[in-house]
Amino acid sequence: MLPSGADRIRAAAEQGIEFPAALRQALQDAPAKYGADYTGSEFSIEFNLGPAPIVEQINLVVRGNTVAADPYFDRLEHEFGWLTTHP
Repeated sequence: MLPSGADRIRAAAEQGIEFPAALRQALQDAPAKYGADYTGSEFSIEFNLGPAPIVEQINLVVRGNTVAADPYFDRLEHEFGWLTTHP
């Protein structure tokens, strides 16, 4: 479980970091979310699953050699029936 916006603000304040008012206001009501990180040899993925315990959609941020991640997404589609899209 990733921390809520209020928890992030509190943790930053404990380290002496104060967010600008606009960012603090945007974070204040953000719920805790499910998520995870994966680090491979050529790329990494940040998984954002949202706040609900039942996941209907996964948003990803892929960094590094993103083309190296394609076979993994192909496997999710072919073996598990996932629908994967990207810009």
